[in-house]
Amino acid sequence: MGVIDELRISNVARYTGATYTVPSAAFTVDANTLGLWHFDEGTGTTAADATAHGSAGTLLNGPVWVAGCPFGGGSVNQPPVVNLTSPVNGSTYTALATVPLAATASDPDGNIVRVEFWRGTTMLNADSDSPYAYSWTGVAAGSYALRAVAYDNQGATSTSTASNITVSAPANQPPSVNLTSPVNGSTYTAPANITLTATASDPDGTVAAVRFYRGTTLLNVGSAAPYTYTWTGVSSGTYSLYATATDNQGAVSTSSVVTVTVYAPAPDTTPPSVPTNLALVSKSSVAALISWTASTDNVGVAGYRVYRNGVAVGTAAAVMYLDIGLTPATTYQYTVAAYDAAGNQSAQSAPLSVVTDPPGGTSDTTPPSVPQNLRLVARTTGSISMAWDASTDNVGVTGYSVFRGTAMAAFVTGTSYTDTGLAPGTTYVYTVTAVDAALNYSGASLPLIAATEALAQDTTPPSVPQNLRLVTRTSSTVGIAWDASTDNVGVAGYLVYRDGVVVHTGAGTSYTDTGLSPGSTYTYRVSAYDAAGNQSAQSAPLTAVTSAADAPPQELGSGEVRVSGGTGGYINPRAGDRVRVEFGRVVSAGEMTVRVYSLSGALVRTLTAAGGVSRVEWDAAAEDGGEVPSGIYILHVKGPALDRRFRVAVVR
Repeated sequence: MGVIDELRISNVARYTGATYTVPSAAFTVDANTLGLWHFDEGTGTTAADATAHGSAGTLLNGPVWVAGCPFGGGSVNQPPVVNLTSPVNGSTYTALATVPLAATASDPDGNIVRVEFWRGTTMLNADSDSPYAYSWTGVAAGSYALRAVAYDNQGATSTSTASNITVSAPANQPPSVNLTSPVNGSTYTAPANITLTATASDPDGTVAAVRFYRGTTLLNVGSAAPYTYTWTGVSSGTYSLYATATDNQGAVSTSSVVTVTVYAPAPDTTPPSVPTNLALVSKSSVAALISWTASTDNVGVAGYRVYRNGVAVGTAAAVMYLDIGLTPATTYQYTVAAYDAAGNQSAQSAPLSVVTDPPGGTSDTTPPSVPQNLRLVARTTGSISMAWDASTDNVGVTGYSVFRGTAMAAFVTGTSYTDTGLAPGTTYVYTVTAVDAALNYSGASLPLIAATEALAQDTTPPSVPQNLRLVTRTSSTVGIAWDASTDNVGVAGYLVYRDGVVVHTGAGTSYTDTGLSPGSTYTYRVSAYDAAGNQSAQSAPLTAVTSAADAPPQELGSGEVRVSGGTGGYINPRAGDRVRVEFGRVVSAGEMTVRVYSLSGALVRTLTAAGGVSRVEWDAAAEDGGEVPSGIYILHVKGPALDRRFRVAVVR
């Protein structure tokens, strides 16, 4: 007879699918098991009821919980369902991207607590309310695996299928560049200095370089704003100018092409006037100091050429010349001619006869000492100032001759001199000699080599032209005027634009546009520019409408009078308007009288037309030649079988 030394009880409390049937084999936990327990052997009663209230023994390994269902019965918690609906798998974006994430989630036996959005192992956002969405911004270039995780009210989770996206680096955007100076259609005179100026920017990087071109020829490269270059010494011709900008990734953009014209200067063929009043200042036995009155020239006098006995012996920049090395007691004939920079020379002056003193004619034969310490004092773009230490003489120094190169620039009595009218950035050589009353002259000083200052670059544009106004108009012309602009150096001219296109370049402050269509509307603007090529902004616009096409004049009948002239119903004498009074055939056979009265009854002007003359004109000038003021005037037209009155308006 055997002995039971161990009792092990296994029990299935509930089944989700059906009522459990006791197995014949050892119990194995499967997917339908709700709870399992067993007891180790012990003492006393080993029976246990269905709620595991055993009276003896130890509960081992249990109960084993399955799917969160409490031991003793209940339903298994179902996990939630989640789908990542955006972005779709394989989507592509451009950095820095904004990626919209969206998910749907539901739970079959409870509710959704939250939905989390994940990039790999990094949570991006959690959303507890439907619709579940998140906007992921500023996404850099790269590849990303995105998913959504849903949580239900019992802590169960589900994860969506991953959506793989790619964010690409953005395509490089090219820079932008504009050539702002010179403006299209600008004109210059050779040798010209043309200032090129450009603006450049880049939307997604930086501008590395701006290049200025003349056709295919590179003029200059700039690497930092402001981008500007002065093209100097430009000869006559027509040039196409443009700028290119290169950004930090090598993209290149090109500006619009600007065409400029450089004209050859009109040749200067006008000589200076003839020097006058040639006179002897002082003389000795071996020297003569002469002077004259300065000449004038259409451009400028460059100097004077001195002739002795018909032969050129020297030049002078001043109106004085010291001729040395002469023979005592000898007669010399002097003439002087002026010349300009173009090489035009005047006729020679009336002659001056000079007889040098006889030898020993003066007891003073000792020359002054050589001027010392010739030095630069100051300089500008057009002048050089110098000074020197005074010379000494046994009798007395009367003056100093200052030489620029080999030409005498001046004769001064002091120990300083300022040479003017010089070219900027140019080097000159000066020497000085001292002279006494007997015209004994010293040797030349040591030379002074000095240069004028170079012109500073002018980058300041003129002011914007103001008060652009209509002056006259016809069916084919529009006359406009404006107030002058100002500039730190000087205004060189104005550009007139009609409907955005340059139609005129010139120095005046008025312009008449011709060849227009009758009854048409045009918009005008004006800008000012200076010699450095700086251009102002354009003026406020002026809109002008040409008159309708002129109808052919109708022939007047007997006794008829026609009054016409002016623009828009008024007469503007300053614009050249006149009042025209025309008569019929029969009336014109006798003398006609037109009297002009002011509204106060004062007679302003009387005009007459003899027989056979069919019209008279009034230019709105009073009898004394002055202008009549603005206002309304009465024209009384009287002649054979005719007595008519008309009103005209005069506006200035």
